[in-house]
Amino acid sequence: MTVQESNKLIAEFMGNHTIGSTNDLYDPQQHNFPVEHTCSVDDIMYSTSWDWLMPVVEKIEDTWDFSVHIEDFCCTIFTRSVEFSFESPESKIDATYKAVVELIQWYNEQEKS
Repeated sequence: MTVQESNKLIAEFMGNHTIGSTNDLYDPQQHNFPVEHTCSVDDIMYSTSWDWLMPVVEKIEDTWDFSVHIEDFCCTIFTRSVEFSFESPESKIDATYKAVVELIQWYNEQEKS
């Protein structure tokens, strides 16, 4: 999955289902979509900005009661039945981003079945 596809997946999880059209761009500081903007996947910064990614982590913890542990260059997300753990030689944010994407993909598959 490309970064653009992963960012779109996260944006949809966060409630923005109209990526690529005129819509309200997600404002990570407000946890909502207050800014009128034509949003493309290139505008989304989940993979590079803690300001964008941490609200996603908080939503995962609050919505599903999962536990997210970020330490060094590793991110582990504990669910009741599955553990997602990623280490990244790149950075802490890269490991966290990949764990979040994997979790959302897994969750979406669970919803389909």
